[in-house]
Amino acid sequence: MSMGPMGVAVEEMVRDLAERRLRALERDRMSALISWTDVLIGELELLNLHDVPRVPVDWRGRLALLFASLPFKYVPRLNQYPWSPTEVLDVLFDLQAYLFDLKNGRSAASRAEAEARAS
Repeated sequence: MSMGPMGVAVEEMVRDLAERRLRALERDRMSALISWTDVLIGELELLNLHDVPRVPVDWRGRLALLFASLPFKYVPRLNQYPWSPTEVLDVLFDLQAYLFDLKNGRSAASRAEAEARAS
């Protein structure tokens, strides 16, 4: 049975609302991941202030959990453990910038272009 114009309009509205809700959920997810990285960055900055040369071994698991929680594949540019707080900070700042781009609707392509201009 075919729908009339009113049925088509309602269907489009429902689809539009569902798409907006999905986008809002993704933004919320990005916000939560950004908050998580903020906490980690704060801890690393404290380690730096206390002149701690290496992050504790439990950071391997903490970072693995963070990376596994991302909605995309992420391979950090880290050498084998042990890592300095600065090394991990660099990775988290890079990751956080990408998360902000996703939250704000910027594509990976525009992020790659921005990184190319920065180098």
